[in-house]
Amino acid sequence: IAANEDARWWDRGRRAIITRLFAPHFSRVKAPRILSAGCGTGGELRFLSRFGRVTGVDAHDEAIGYCRAAGLGDSVIKAEVEALPFPDRAFDFIFALDLLEHVPDDIRALRELRRTLRDDGLVCFTVPAFPWLWSRSDEREHHHRRYRREDLVAHLREAGFTPIRVTYFNAFLFVPIAL
Repeated sequence: IAANEDARWWDRGRRAIITRLFAPHFSRVKAPRILSAGCGTGGELRFLSRFGRVTGVDAHDEAIGYCRAAGLGDSVIKAEVEALPFPDRAFDFIFALDLLEHVPDDIRALRELRRTLRDDGLVCFTVPAFPWLWSRSDEREHHHRRYRREDLVAHLREAGFTPIRVTYFNAFLFVPIAL
């Protein structure tokens, strides 16, 4: 992942979408505080640092090691997303990209993320869709679930979020993936 995350079409496409959707919001906040929850090997931290001060958290020593090796150690903390070491309302923006499916208790994680988000802050989640697409790939990636849109919305509301936009962002590839 670390070797390819800046070049993979998936990551590049997702980052283009995030830039298009969030750039106007980043500019409205002076020195935005951004949390990358489940920051992985560092590509997301480098990308988000263009928009504000980024803090990354990840539960895995190997991911933290990659971040530190890439010179991102000062901005990375080892922590479980269900128990974040930050005060209430610490962040203006939170990004949890391909994280929730890895967490055993996604509602607890969502509540903790909501706690650390400013009341007028924005959050971006990406998750794998459609439980009927479950495959060995999900098992290999240690996923606990895939989401239906209505289930994700219900979880977000239960955790205290007010969903603004919930959509499938990779609809173009849906048919080939499904096949």
